[in-house]
Amino acid sequence: MADMRLSHFLSRLNTSPRQFLLTGALLVFLGPISVSGSIFGIDRVSFTERSDKNGYVVRIHASDHVSAHGLPQFLDDNTFEVTLIRTELSRSSVLDDPAGPVSTYTVDQVGRDILLRFDLKRTDVNVTAYRDHASEDVLISIAYAPDLSSGSADRWTLDTIVIDAGHGGKDSGAIGPGNVREKDVVLSVARKLGSYLENQLGVNVVYTRDTDQFISLQGRGHLANQAEGKLFVSIHANSAGDRRARGTETYFLGMHKSDAAKKVMDRENEVIRFEKDTSEYETISTRLAIMQSLAQSAFMRQSQMLAE
Repeated sequence: MADMRLSHFLSRLNTSPRQFLLTGALLVFLGPISVSGSIFGIDRVSFTERSDKNGYVVRIHASDHVSAHGLPQFLDDNTFEVTLIRTELSRSSVLDDPAGPVSTYTVDQVGRDILLRFDLKRTDVNVTAYRDHASEDVLISIAYAPDLSSGSADRWTLDTIVIDAGHGGKDSGAIGPGNVREKDVVLSVARKLGSYLENQLGVNVVYTRDTDQFISLQGRGHLANQAEGKLFVSIHANSAGDRRARGTETYFLGMHKSDAAKKVMDRENEVIRFEKDTSEYETISTRLAIMQSLAQSAFMRQSQMLAE
């Protein structure tokens, strides 16, 4: 029964071979937020078919530079919303009729922000939000997911899973009672999981490490890309301040920003201090971070489906 449920999920999974499960930030900052509290106007919401005929683009016509916007957040399979920071509807604003995959939508003023909510006619879509570099507008792309029945279906087959045993080598991770080290626990779990996946599902399993060695964060991603992994699973054994804590935790790329999520991200990224050259992380530009966030956001729903 478990294999049937997994097969059903895999049949619905539409994920890129280079998308990994990461902790993301809620807001995409497109410029400095005005400290004077300036509010920018939205003049119109329009709908245009994509140039490749593979979906529609919602254009949010802005009268001035929109400082920041939220990434699309799905409330259920058919509804998502996007927040525009420090914006308001102009008095003469025009809201075009919905078109394409959008059945209905609303635009609400919530404090100093605008909340746009869209109801969809179909669920096989990938949604991204980004700024139009040729104007001050914000664009929301609603692209139809690839047709898995086509000849390119092999590209989307979940045939390679990358298993990442956290920490390793000089990075012991959390230390438990009796000096039990996280790096040893997760390596054992990773090997057992890999064996199960190979034997039960017949998939190719690639390990970022199969011995007690230190692998940089960038090195782990490089190994996964080289293997053309369709799914990246990182295994950790987190510490807990409460001895009564039991069970498992599953993290995936999502839209909710909270103190708990930030603490997890900060804790796991501390591994950078063990690397010989950390300068490569200092050169990650805001633009690159935005582009990576947009790419990842298209596969959030699949990540959530798997996590659940």
